[in-house]
Amino acid sequence: MGTRSDRKGGTNAVRALPKFFEHLYALGLLDDVAAAASGRRLGGWLKMGIVGTTPARGPVLLVGDAAGLVNPMQGEGISQAMRSGRAAAEAILGGPGFASESYRSWIAVEHLPYHRIAAAVHAGLVGRPRATAAVARLLTMAGRSDALSGGWAVFWNELLDGAPLNRHRSVANAVTQIGGVMTASSATARWFNATL
Repeated sequence: MGTRSDRKGGTNAVRALPKFFEHLYALGLLDDVAAAASGRRLGGWLKMGIVGTTPARGPVLLVGDAAGLVNPMQGEGISQAMRSGRAAAEAILGGPGFASESYRSWIAVEHLPYHRIAAAVHAGLVGRPRATAAVARLLTMAGRSDALSGGWAVFWNELLDGAPLNRHRSVANAVTQIGGVMTASSATARWFNATL
């Protein structure tokens, strides 16, 4: 269940769980609402989009989920975890005395263009189901367009860096540029500017 960049939404998420089970039952995806509601609940808060996390300070470098390097648009983070682990190791090997500065710079170059946009969009949509549904419908329609779908996939999955030079990369680059302008004055962008 989505919350904002802090844990304040967690209480509301727990309260919403019974209605979520009822919805799954109505869709035919759950056989027994009572059994699901009474079962042991496991889970944890997964930070997305870096916001609110200082990924490196002094001798401590956070990688992967701990650094908030979870894609706020779709929740993936394995690639980011592996790449950030390598970058942290290289920063330490490159000079332990300035490893945190080096690592923060790497995060800014590699992830800031995407996460600044995606985290702002995520923050704007969480808690607004109608707006989320409208955006999802719009993206579904755009995804049906051959001209846009490949580029949107490159952007959505944070694959712009390393994407082959083609029209899909051009569309993803345009989305990144436009998204950067549209979210430049957001609280999320201000946080990134101050931290990284």
